Amino acid sequence: MVDAAPPAPKHRRRHLSLTEWRALLAATQDDLFDTALLHALYGLGLRACEVGRLTLDHAKELHRGLFYTPRGKGGRAGWLEIDAATSSALRKWIDFIYPNRDKRKATDPIFPGERFKGPRRPLGRHGVYRAVQRLGRAAGIPVELAHPHAIRHGLIMHIYEAGMARRMPLDEIILALAARVGHATAQTTLKNYISETKGAKKLIRDVLGANLSAERDDDDSSSTE
Repeated sequence: MVDAAPPAPKHRRRHLSLTEWRALLAATQDDLFDTALLHALYGLGLRACEVGRLTLDHAKELHRGLFYTPRGKGGRAGWLEIDAATSSALRKWIDFIYPNRDKRKATDPIFPGERFKGPRRPLGRHGVYRAVQRLGRAAGIPVELAHPHAIRHGLIMHIYEAGMARRMPLDEIILALAARVGHATAQTTLKNYISETKGAKKLIRDVLGANLSAERDDDDSSSTE
């Protein structure tokens, strides 16, 4: 007896489009906390659980456009070159939450759990989720995309799509993305993200088409011998 085929998989977008990302950023209305948080998720490619790990020590080279990113889930930590908007957002937030430079400590969290009072405990991942959901509602983002992972996925897809548009070699794009988001290997990037894109699907079709055509040619030639 032949097993019945399961239902065909449904396409499920996992990332914010560039238009949605811009709408989400506009929904902050220049609030220092909201703006800095979104830039940390997008500009640094962080997971929600990694935001609370950020301390002032990681931002000590911020004036040079460099930021140290600790990673979770076996990711690769390291220094990243960041864009001017991300650098500016983080510097403004740090200056606001820690106005007295002389009292700053390297271990102070960049995103405390309490925004304006209480102990300097790190912001938890649930706090990150709540902030993104709040901004998502204000921006009219679909509820299934108003979460931190969709922002991180958006960064990956926007870089990938731009690289493909510029005709960059696929292996260079994947390696650059793996380094940016802290994947331990490029295979993780390829498996989790690139395999779902239109460009990769076309690549698979082209390779399979060429290889299978070659196999048919070989079969035809062998049959005449």
